[in-house]
Amino acid sequence: MPLIALIFLSLFAFSQGQAEMSAELRAGIQTDRSQDPVPEGSKLSMGLGYGFGAWNYQFNYSHIGRDDVGNATVGTKLTTDEFLAWARYNFFKRKHIETYGGVGAGFKIDVANIRLYDETLTEKSDRQWLVGLCAGASVPFNLGASNKQIAPNLELALLNQPGVDYVEVALLLGMSFRF
Repeated sequence: MPLIALIFLSLFAFSQGQAEMSAELRAGIQTDRSQDPVPEGSKLSMGLGYGFGAWNYQFNYSHIGRDDVGNATVGTKLTTDEFLAWARYNFFKRKHIETYGGVGAGFKIDVANIRLYDETLTEKSDRQWLVGLCAGASVPFNLGASNKQIAPNLELALLNQPGVDYVEVALLLGMSFRF
């Protein structure tokens, strides 16, 4: 509930600048357990956003794929789909660099493909709620005389499932297209 109130109140913070739409594509790594330092999966994330002033609101879809576990006879492949809404605030915005922090909420669905000889069974989890914090930086470049920009970015996201003791950590490198 506090996240919804924060987002709603920030809609009225129409200061500095024009509204802008953005599309984003990111790739990176994600670990599922804080005690395991080895990245368990590669993450691909796509998002659409709306920014006004220092605030940016974005909906992201992410797919996390992991390598097969097992041998030629028996194996398991686990994938995760995440659907998150983010509210980000630009703390420092200059001509050549922008830094931001934000909060997010959404859910994830895990899919396990279990293979035994020639048979395959697919199990899908129920929705598991997620909350998150992120921090990042981007370097915008103008495209000609218009307001269109491209902005390479680097982001660290911490995701937690309520009631679970570990934090999922994702490090993402991406590109934003602002129009």
